[in-house]
Amino acid sequence: MNNADNLLKKATEFQKKGEMEKAIRLLRQAYTEIERSKIIYPVQTFLRLPMYLQEHRKTDEAWGEFNRLIMEGYPNQMKDPGLIPMDHSIIYDKMRLFLQREGKNDLAVRFGIFSHIYWAIGLHKQARRRELEEQLSSEALRELVQKLLKKPKS
Repeated sequence: MNNADNLLKKATEFQKKGEMEKAIRLLRQAYTEIERSKIIYPVQTFLRLPMYLQEHRKTDEAWGEFNRLIMEGYPNQMKDPGLIPMDHSIIYDKMRLFLQREGKNDLAVRFGIFSHIYWAIGLHKQARRRELEEQLSSEALRELVQKLLKKPKS
């Protein structure tokens, strides 16, 4: 395991103990190590920070991190035009979850739709026609809307 992996693991341990300041600090250190190492990590690694910030009741800072990921990307992100929309889809889905946790369900629905659209854009750019047709089928869209409009459990 490299230093970034160790820091990520320790951040998780502190998060599980509820020591959010330490967990957040370690995540930021891990991200710096990742940037230095040039190792490619998935977008999910960088989505931990806004979720930890939300858990620590730093919602404005968390939302800023989401927006930074959308606008600037993350360390060592692959710049393939077919992959960036997929990353954005994953980010928008976490934003949806974030909003649901904040009780902003109507706004969360919009971000769920953004997530679906960006996934479709990625499929299109990757010429994955069959999957794109499935993603945009009336049945898939109906299921998406039903899922998004369902009130989350408290």
